[in-house]
Amino acid sequence: MLQKFDMLHCKPANTPVLHGPRVSISTGTLLTDVTGYRSMRIFRCLKGTIGTGITLVPGDTSFITAYVDSDWAGCPDTRRSTSGFCTFLGSYIISWSSKKQPTISRSSAEAEYKSMDVAVA
Repeated sequence: MLQKFDMLHCKPANTPVLHGPRVSISTGTLLTDVTGYRSMRIFRCLKGTIGTGITLVPGDTSFITAYVDSDWAGCPDTRRSTSGFCTFLGSYIISWSSKKQPTISRSSAEAEYKSMDVAVA
């Protein structure tokens, strides 16, 4: 991504986001500037981590565990449910997600089944 956005030679940053420029939310005129600032800051933080990796210590990775939950009709405007899951390989988290379901569920059980379907897939 650093190469794609021509940031391979940028100055590295130690933290992903600092206090950015002050913006008046009521006007909305500088919202894209703040988003751009945060994106650039995240890329600079990534630049500072090139060459580092994730250290995995020996452990039992012979089993996969997934935790799933949903909030049935949690959005008051659309009545769509929110699904969330996290998957572990042994004690290491390997995937996670939280998002609104694409369709409206008729019951909390249906919302839970949809969540499980996404997690298993």
